[in-house]
Amino acid sequence: MKILIIIDEFIGSNGVSKVNSELVKEWKKLGNSVSMITFKSDNFTNLKIKTVDKFLFPKKSDISKVEKIIKQEEPHIIFCNAGRLSNAIPKKYSTVCRYGGSFPFDLIHTFKDGLRIFLGSAVLQFIQFLSMRKSGILISPSKYSSRINKRFFRKQFICIKNGMNSDNAPKKKIKLGKNSILFIGEIRHSKGISFLVDAFKLVREEVPSAKLHVFGKNSNENLLKKIISTDGIKYHGTTKNVFPYLRGCDIFAFPSYSESFGLVLLEAQSCGKPVIAFNTTAIPEVVKNNETGFLVEKKDINDFVEKTIFLLKNPDKSKKMGQAGKNFSKKFNWEKSAKEYLKVFEEVISSKN
Repeated sequence: MKILIIIDEFIGSNGVSKVNSELVKEWKKLGNSVSMITFKSDNFTNLKIKTVDKFLFPKKSDISKVEKIIKQEEPHIIFCNAGRLSNAIPKKYSTVCRYGGSFPFDLIHTFKDGLRIFLGSAVLQFIQFLSMRKSGILISPSKYSSRINKRFFRKQFICIKNGMNSDNAPKKKIKLGKNSILFIGEIRHSKGISFLVDAFKLVREEVPSAKLHVFGKNSNENLLKKIISTDGIKYHGTTKNVFPYLRGCDIFAFPSYSESFGLVLLEAQSCGKPVIAFNTTAIPEVVKNNETGFLVEKKDINDFVEKTIFLLKNPDKSKKMGQAGKNFSKKFNWEKSAKEYLKVFEEVISSKN
């Protein structure tokens, strides 16, 4: 099967890119041919890629350029990721579209991050909305996001969960020290980092040696100032490889207010680390409460602090939960996910014939 992927950016540190790169690896293993159209790429998977000039909304010339590439590639199926570039696909082509968010709740959670981020997110969601409205088959990564999106779009969403192949990652480990807590996520209110800093201050009252290590893109200067001005917290910036740090921490804390999947939680569990997060949106689908970690009610700082202290003070229990998480994460497999996508592709191709 010849698969053509449409994606706005194909960059190694980008979450959507990571999902697509894993799918590409599995599809190629299964004997399929894969090519791509994108605005920007660092080609970290050594894939056949064609780039086009960026646009916000496509003009006729942009649509013509995309159609020319489609004709050259002659794909059996076009797999698009909801965004600007997928709106340039001529209407005569049927597509399978993946949307990793939960419309419109992703937008609501950006309001506290300032007008610039909110407006940017509003434009992005409108563009994604347009690309999904014209797509034939829609795919979401969790039961939660499928349910929410189906309700809003009045269209069928198929749930195909992301995989988890940490065994393929180099086994390097960077020790973060005793009583180390790790957070990996964008520095913005929706990821709960302000809540985590407040909770960490209370944890330190009981466990003075606790340290919080923060990784992620800075999207909010005020939040970053709060992070770096708090004793016991170290901000590391971004990293392309999270696994050495996940292996080197004691606990992974991720109080995000909304997740359509929560891949980083699976990544932490695959490294044998207990996790603590909110019992909300799709997170209960990737964390088994009281088995692989703890899920607390949203914004319940007392329970969050109590569970964090418990994990730090009970290393045997933490280790047991971490092992359970490692076993649990193996149920999420990229090969399985890739085959489920291929099944959908084959159904679309058969319906055209």
